[in-house]
Amino acid sequence: MSKSASRSSIYKDIFIDDEMIQAFGKLNPSVTERTSYFFDLWMQWRSYRIKFDIRINSSHREEIKTKLKQLGLRELWDYQLKNNEIRFKDAESMAFFKIITGGN
Repeated sequence: MSKSASRSSIYKDIFIDDEMIQAFGKLNPSVTERTSYFFDLWMQWRSYRIKFDIRINSSHREEIKTKLKQLGLRELWDYQLKNNEIRFKDAESMAFFKIITGGN
């Protein structure tokens, strides 16, 4: 069985092969490697963050994710949403989000 066949379709949707090779040098990094990599991105993206006044509940979280997906943004790679904060990989992505949400 190839490494590609051992990964679920959900995993392959989130972690696209080319991005995984570029980021990790392999298709199946450990959970620790992935956690460290995406935490480092979270820290790097501090300049492009939006803090919400309240903690985001699950229904608002899904609404936000839907809007971001409509923009073509991918969770973890293009943005990360944690507690009451969202961080983007760049100013353009953050600006588009602000436009479609009326600046909130």
